[in-house]
Amino acid sequence: MNSAPAPPIGLEELDENQCFDLLGSVHQGHIALSVGAMPAVFPIHFALIGRDPVFRTDAGSKLCAGSPDQVVCLEVDDVDTKLHARWSVMVIGRAQLIADAAELAEALALPLCSWTGHGGAFVRIGSGIVSGRRIRAPARGPAPDERAARIGGRVPTRRTCRWPADPPSGHPKPEGREPGP
Repeated sequence: MNSAPAPPIGLEELDENQCFDLLGSVHQGHIALSVGAMPAVFPIHFALIGRDPVFRTDAGSKLCAGSPDQVVCLEVDDVDTKLHARWSVMVIGRAQLIADAAELAEALALPLCSWTGHGGAFVRIGSGIVSGRRIRAPARGPAPDERAARIGGRVPTRRTCRWPADPPSGHPKPEGREPGP
């Protein structure tokens, strides 16, 4: 019997083509940007025009991402709990409000919606830096729900933390807790 080799375990750096293949396979991610000199992260729906992610938004922080010289980061990921695998792709670049009529027509044809509101503006993220990684961990036995099925519906827990008999000074002794050994 011929079976495919198991994927490698550990961290794998993705090349740019692999990153764009993964970016094209999902349409939800998170955009990180600066709001009042503080980092902020928002969920977005996005699609690609060429190799540039585009999202739809209304007035507010995400629209400010389209202001001149604003650098943003789009992060997209996925998890496969059965294979104990995960991938993550980041696109870092300058965000620009789409104003050109031809680009706007192209953006309007994308399957985009705003999380809230009308989404009357489109922002394009120039894909300046693109990086990604895939992580595969070795299988660790059955998932908790599978263990629960084997033992009648409940997952056993182990008490690993006990309060000391005499807590450090300044810390109240917890009510209803057993002291440690």
